[in-house]
Amino acid sequence: MILEATNDPDEELRETATKMNELASAKATGYYVRSVTKGGQAEKLGVKVGSVIVSYAGKPITSDRDLFFLSRSQKVKTAVVEVFQNETILKLTFEANKNLGVDGSY
Repeated sequence: MILEATNDPDEELRETATKMNELASAKATGYYVRSVTKGGQAEKLGVKVGSVIVSYAGKPITSDRDLFFLSRSQKVKTAVVEVFQNETILKLTFEANKNLGVDGSY
């Protein structure tokens, strides 16, 4: 899937389209979700097995440790998590400093 919005005047739309195109062509890198905890934050927000958590609070996930550390070290109440799922990037708001409710690996 290639998005044509990479030349759009809206900067956020351009950035999102560019990121989605890169991820789609590179088969998204990040934390691969192997299971979702019933009743956990991820399940409530619609994260599915097979999704890839690409970033947490704007920081890319480049190892298993990244997600663990970032999800427990925020000084805010919520954090935006980018999840690559069904060939699109979802921006989901999680409660910071709480278990995301996923298990997987980088």
